[in-house]
Amino acid sequence: MAFFRQLVGKILKNFNDRLSVSAAAALAFAVFCVLKAKGKPKFPFVNLSNFMLVLQKKLVEEVIFDGSHILFRCVNQAQWHVTQAEPMIRGKELFKSLVQYRCQFK
Repeated sequence: MAFFRQLVGKILKNFNDRLSVSAAAALAFAVFCVLKAKGKPKFPFVNLSNFMLVLQKKLVEEVIFDGSHILFRCVNQAQWHVTQAEPMIRGKELFKSLVQYRCQFK
């Protein structure tokens, strides 16, 4: 945080000089982008039943299962969704069999 204060102080000192206004603005924008990139990504949360419905209709393109959460991406969408798998699905074998069972019916 002290580094950020020093950086803002330097930007404000250089702001009086007209030649360095664009450089200070570019520096401020770069700092904002770096701080934004360091933040934790936020995925839209969906219910497990909605995930099952999308899985049954074969609209799921990619799935990542870490034990407590399921991250998935639907067909022709760039956005990832997350659902909590902890209360119902405990283990990768159960998840794998669930995906195979749901995908065989259509």
